[in-house]
Amino acid sequence: FAPICSARLNIRSPADLRHQTLLHSEWRKVDERTPTWSRWCQEADLHDLDTTIGPTFMDDSHLIQATVAGQGIALLSPVLVSDELSNAVLVQPFGPLLPGHGYYLVHTGKLDHAEEVKALKRWLIKEISGAQAA
Repeated sequence: FAPICSARLNIRSPADLRHQTLLHSEWRKVDERTPTWSRWCQEADLHDLDTTIGPTFMDDSHLIQATVAGQGIALLSPVLVSDELSNAVLVQPFGPLLPGHGYYLVHTGKLDHAEEVKALKRWLIKEISGAQAA
């Protein structure tokens, strides 16, 4: 997860965040790995930013829409908005990047050798590898 915004906001450095609206995601699971503005500021060594203000979105698609509309800057997964980044609709002006919660492929052990499960695993690995390279 990284700070991502509309290019129209002209954000170039973490100091610019002091004059912008921080957009927040409502996380179902909150722990030390949850990508929040507070955690990001700790990683970025930015200590004088009020991370408690700004609208909170319960749905990622609404958060992305608000970000595209230039309503503020959000912590988003670059993988989730890769199309918007590649088309310069959104920009990632700086880091650091925060790891988020993981995803797991869960199935019964009986399906380990099923061709459909193997194909799904190969596809997921290919998609994840391609997104990380972008």
